[in-house]
Amino acid sequence: TSKPGMLTTFMSPDIDAGTFLDAMPKAAQFNVGLNMDILALGVGAKNGFTTFNLKLRNNEQINLPKELFGFMKASLANGDYLIENININTISYVEASLTHSHKIGDNLTVGLGLKFLEGIAYADLTVNEIDAQLHEDEWLVKSNGSIKASIPGAQYKLDPDNQTFDGVDGFSFSVPQSHGFAVDLGAEYDFKGLVDGLKVSAAVTDLGFIGWANMNTFATNNNEYVKFEGFNNYDVSGDNEDETMDQINDDFNDMVKMYQTGNTNQKEKVMLNATFRLGAEYALPFVNWISFGELLTYRSGLWPYTESRTSICLSPCGWFDLSGNAVLSSMGSSMGLLLNLHPGGINFFVAVDRLK
Repeated sequence: TSKPGMLTTFMSPDIDAGTFLDAMPKAAQFNVGLNMDILALGVGAKNGFTTFNLKLRNNEQINLPKELFGFMKASLANGDYLIENININTISYVEASLTHSHKIGDNLTVGLGLKFLEGIAYADLTVNEIDAQLHEDEWLVKSNGSIKASIPGAQYKLDPDNQTFDGVDGFSFSVPQSHGFAVDLGAEYDFKGLVDGLKVSAAVTDLGFIGWANMNTFATNNNEYVKFEGFNNYDVSGDNEDETMDQINDDFNDMVKMYQTGNTNQKEKVMLNATFRLGAEYALPFVNWISFGELLTYRSGLWPYTESRTSICLSPCGWFDLSGNAVLSSMGSSMGLLLNLHPGGINFFVAVDRLK
């Protein structure tokens, strides 16, 4: 057991299963992204601006149903379980982009970005169903799922007893083999002369794909029942959280057995999760230092993300800005504030993106 006041995992016997599950939503969903600049250069001209960027990109989408956590906390007296729709998708790549924005006339500004992509790693785990039936001191488990993965130089571990997938045993980067292409498109129109202070914009980003080489596929035998003793005997008293995660991974592999299919080292085109945005800004004509904005966002993917962001910005002088925003999205709601001071070439800001 864990010590009082010490952080632990949900697998600790000190964490009551009923209390833990009552606090959970129907499914635990995570969207995690990395968009890190390695190199950025920009050149301005009279009516346009050109930039070159080299970036490291990563996106992970995870969906874990509540029933899975209930089964992991279950004892051998809890009965049968039906667990559906487990999804884990991850993609990592290097992006080199050339982008140009150009002003056309007094009202219109357009932008185009060309992106050349080099894949680092891709993996997609989908388990449609896990049927766990209790039999005396163990469960009989039947699963329906698959894993697709493209990792350069990866060594896939297979259980020596039954040749089932048992994880990745190291990898090495070789000559790049997975290439892709994407575009960004955007435009902004200033309605001055018709509705002074009103600007409308639209954009789509990451519209493209990566052609993954060396794609390997593993799948379950959908008619096979596997004996499984449950998720138990976890040591949560130590300081190393990785040990718990490793044990969960080992137990999951024992429960959901996947065999390598005939589709090994194939090529497969995977679309990126494109993002679409539509925005509007209106500065009050009689108090032009007060402006309002609205931004609508839609991001494609396993679980499409939608967001509506409403904002107000106050800029009463040339060195002081204060803005606030409210967000409604498919992930929930939040509010944020930003204070920006920029006198004499010095820029200082304080921001919070979630007030509750």
